[in-house]
Amino acid sequence: MDLALYLRSYCFQVSWIRHRDLHILTVGGYTYTSDQRFQASHSPQTDDWTLQVKWAQQRDAGVYECQVSTQPVRSFFVTLHVVEPKACSVSKREKAAREHGTVIIRRQEDDTGRSRHDLT
Repeated sequence: MDLALYLRSYCFQVSWIRHRDLHILTVGGYTYTSDQRFQASHSPQTDDWTLQVKWAQQRDAGVYECQVSTQPVRSFFVTLHVVEPKACSVSKREKAAREHGTVIIRRQEDDTGRSRHDLT
C-alpha cells in the first residue's frame, strides 16, 4: 500500500507521521520506526514523496500526515482504509505455498479463450 504526495520540493524536508500515536515514521529518506514495513521514498523525476506500507493490516488504518518543512509548516492528510479480503476456499497446495514461500499466480487462456490461473 503506497500513500503518495506530489510536491515540488527542491529544498524542503518531508516527514510522514501516523496520527493514531503521533509517531514520526520517516523524515526525508530516513525511517524512524522499528516496523520495517514502513519506508519513505522520493522520486526526483516526478517529485512524488511516497510512504510505503508493506503488508498493510487493520491496525495500520487511520490518518497519516505528510508534513513539509516550509515556513509555516504545511501538512497534508491521508486516510488509509484497510479492507479485509473476503473469505475463499483454499486448496492444500495453495495453503502449503502460503506457509512455505512466495506465491506466483499466472493467468493463462486455454484454446476456448477462457482464463485459468496457475499457482506456482
